[in-house]
Amino acid sequence: AKSEGSNFPLVTVGGATYRMLKTPAGLQQGLLGDSLGQVTEYTLEPALSTGGVVSNVVSQGETVYAVKGMKGAMAAALVEGTLRAFQRVSFAGTAIVGNEGLADTLCSASDVVSMELSDVGVIDDAQAARELMRILLDNASYQSASISSGGSQSLLIELNNGLYLQLMVGDDTVSACGTWSCPEFFEEFIIAME
Repeated sequence: AKSEGSNFPLVTVGGATYRMLKTPAGLQQGLLGDSLGQVTEYTLEPALSTGGVVSNVVSQGETVYAVKGMKGAMAAALVEGTLRAFQRVSFAGTAIVGNEGLADTLCSASDVVSMELSDVGVIDDAQAARELMRILLDNASYQSASISSGGSQSLLIELNNGLYLQLMVGDDTVSACGTWSCPEFFEEFIIAME
């Protein structure tokens, strides 16, 4: 979802930040996992918050949930009466928390149905897409909490629960929750397109 003023619509839980997705416009109730807590602070300047569960779009007192099967990669909460999905992202200098890796901020390879790399193509064979995801998860190295400003490409990952994750793409990097370098992924994606 687009930024409203200085910040995009988000929720922060336990130091991890999630950005509201434009699609889907409504999340199915059956995808809700465990409660992550209730919003303790509603503020238009979440970067200045002192902690707890914070949001600039989810009302104070609303419950934030994990999304089933998504580990820490996605969260869900009511926004203006509609259940919305949020994807894990970097925010205010924080990306990964503690000893997290890329797998902690994304999905597992077995959840992937297809991938689309803009200006390159679509891998719609689930087995090939899962293998590419394994390559990404096994080989990506963390670069920084900042988001790559390398280009206008994106990687769209379709999941078996009907949701999509989107990562920005730079020079051999992907970015959402920080920037991760993985030249092997891009090489194998091109090969898989042949």
